[in-house]
Amino acid sequence: MDCELLLTSDTHPPLPPRTTAAAAAILAKNWGKAQQSIRACIISKVGREARTSLDGIPTAFQMIDELKRRFTRKGGSCVAEIHSALRGTTLDTSKDIYDFAAKLRQFNTELAAIYPDYALRKWEMNLHFVDNLTDAYDNFTERLLTSDRDFIAINNEMD
Repeated sequence: MDCELLLTSDTHPPLPPRTTAAAAAILAKNWGKAQQSIRACIISKVGREARTSLDGIPTAFQMIDELKRRFTRKGGSCVAEIHSALRGTTLDTSKDIYDFAAKLRQFNTELAAIYPDYALRKWEMNLHFVDNLTDAYDNFTERLLTSDRDFIAINNEMD
């Protein structure tokens, strides 16, 4: 199986002339196994946030395209776009609290990928998170802010 073809195409190669149905089935099965192996390799090499963006993408080629799209942004307008999306992310714009947290982490990872200093600091992320929970989480937020001093602590000038 040609590895370059697996990474540069999202369809299996054309079958040679006069390929029998049995041979075509074997080639398709091998293509599928190779795709699974390369997809697993890609997934094992990316972070948790990037992994979630790859869920459901069927081919290695499409996965690489998605990673390029998400992590090769350039310029100030890109930073502003990501930061705006992060600031606009709330529990109301998310499926649930876990999706909300994952989106915030993903946007912050994208900012850090452009330049590490662009990422929000931990305490800023945590405050954005609790500030954008719904009223249903008021008790949770109150307990968290009063019992976990490190949640919004600024440990040093770089935090």
